[in-house]
Amino acid sequence: MPKQKRKFFIIVGSFTLIFLLTAGSLVAGIYFLAREAEDDPPFTADSTISETIEAFSVDEFNNYAQELVDTQGDEYKNSSYGLGALEETESSDAAAAPESQGLGDAGDESITNNQEAGVDEGDIVKAFGDYLIILRRGKLFSVDIENMKAISSVNAYPDGFEADGWYDEILISNGRIVLIGYNYSESATEIGLFDIDSAGEITHIDTYFVDSNDYYSSRNYASRLVDGELILYMPYYLAFDRDSYEPTFPKLHKWDKSEKAVNDGEAILDKTNVYKPVQETLYPTLHTVMRCDIESFDCSAKGILGPYSRNFYVSPEAIYLWVSNSYGYYYLEDSASSADSEDELNDAFIYRFDLQDDNITGLATKGTPIDQFSFKEADGYLNVVTRSNAWGDEMWFPEFSSGDLSLLRIKISKFDSDPIVAKQRYYHPLDESTGSNMQNRFVGDYLLYGSSNYWYSYYENESASNDQELYVYNYKQNSDVDVIELDHNVERIDALGDNAIAIGSDDNNLFFTSINLQKARDIDTYRLKDVSQAESRSHGFFFKKNSNDDGGILGLPIFDTGMTIRPLADSGVEVIYLELDYDLNFERVGIVSSRAANQVDDNCTVSCVDWYGNSRPIFYGDNIYTLIGYELVKGEVQDGEIVELSRVGFGG
Repeated sequence: MPKQKRKFFIIVGSFTLIFLLTAGSLVAGIYFLAREAEDDPPFTADSTISETIEAFSVDEFNNYAQELVDTQGDEYKNSSYGLGALEETESSDAAAAPESQGLGDAGDESITNNQEAGVDEGDIVKAFGDYLIILRRGKLFSVDIENMKAISSVNAYPDGFEADGWYDEILISNGRIVLIGYNYSESATEIGLFDIDSAGEITHIDTYFVDSNDYYSSRNYASRLVDGELILYMPYYLAFDRDSYEPTFPKLHKWDKSEKAVNDGEAILDKTNVYKPVQETLYPTLHTVMRCDIESFDCSAKGILGPYSRNFYVSPEAIYLWVSNSYGYYYLEDSASSADSEDELNDAFIYRFDLQDDNITGLATKGTPIDQFSFKEADGYLNVVTRSNAWGDEMWFPEFSSGDLSLLRIKISKFDSDPIVAKQRYYHPLDESTGSNMQNRFVGDYLLYGSSNYWYSYYENESASNDQELYVYNYKQNSDVDVIELDHNVERIDALGDNAIAIGSDDNNLFFTSINLQKARDIDTYRLKDVSQAESRSHGFFFKKNSNDDGGILGLPIFDTGMTIRPLADSGVEVIYLELDYDLNFERVGIVSSRAANQVDDNCTVSCVDWYGNSRPIFYGDNIYTLIGYELVKGEVQDGEIVELSRVGFGG
């Protein structure tokens, strides 16, 4: 199969989703049935799939595979989706197709805008003592931030390896650096292990490859780190030998330094680590969750068979995987509801992997979350925002959603290996947000959401500013949804301690609006003319709260509105810093810009588009560091203004 590059997906994927969204909206029915049952009914399924969450036995899997291939073989063989082409001869190769800020190392100060405290997320920059480790364009760099001096650089791939990967995110624990990327030549998730010593020198240790399809998401991150354990999600399209019915399960391969080659690998799971599908699907995807000790790199994995569409979220207690119908969501009319027809609404399923005992439980649900920020586990409940027309958090899919909006709020104790159906009483209908590019975020006891039409405006030359409301809902009190009228659309929502910020634009300007959640109203709006966000991912933003009040300082990369997507490939960005006082009023602290002399020609040959951004505001210790491309700037706030203390270029 030809290599798939992400630039191609921006155009082709987006136009495909616009078509799907339009078609899906025409046939979408009423989202939920009105009738409620007195008791939680057990999940019931078609006789060909499981009604409980349990792994296959070897014989059960063999029978499943034989039936699947016998009944659907011709469709699979001619399909480029799902299982892919069946092999005529036996093969062992994988199918080739491609709210609060948390802590990284225990006790270390986080420099990543993590969704959950205690759950670190992969990013392009991490801190280790007096050093920053930076990932950019296929290389790792270390910078001494005490003396502002570049220390070392090393390729993201091993010596002798002909790299064909995109290197996206790094994590660190006790000096062990884990680098995550996707390698197209190997059709595998690539995991590089590096060490950094007390002098800041980075050394390559090992590189592993896990057979998978491209994990990339335009919003979510593939990796998490909890208590020194690496957690990875990877999709894998099953393929079967036509004659033996044997599957090609993903393997963990290692780069052999002496042979300068990737070894044959060992299976990371077998038939008894695969859980039976509880949803009908013609093209089952093996949703693989892998857990590895970051020091020893001993790994284990479990796989869920189900439709392709998925959402992935990790709390300090559990891993969640929401699996939805792959082609959209078509609900029955309320007037046609019955005991049998209601079962047909169970088109989605949520799995819970307990981080302590490794048990998997779940429940049957409806609809699809927008992204990882649609989830919040807290106080013994799981809360999830769902829409009736959405496609999960695969590449570019979160940017297109529509239809009925609701909050599922259900006790964790309801999850079971004998699952129930999440009934109507667990859902709270929400006021609609009209834009397709929806943002949602839980902050304390509140859910905030809003949207923009950025993607439609990009392709159809429409205004990006026609959805200018922020919705605030106290989900614990189940109060009415408050609607806050803004001067702009909503392109980003984030926490300001116990309060929140909405960031968005009109046709030419960028706006920052502070929100007092207790009063459910906007406090202050700061406008920047003729600029846009240079980074849409959550990690581009960072807020550092004052220790004694609700004030603090925030940073965000920005760029001129006429630059389109250039910040993904270039370094023509700046980072703006704003202070907030106790009453959440803004004061401009300053803008840190790059210097052309430090933006070197690196003769990049691999991973040369910064899909995860190239700029970050970093609050570490008593200083502010600004990463812009191949520059790191050290500064501090003096008399209300950011003052540059020193800067260093590190990309030579």
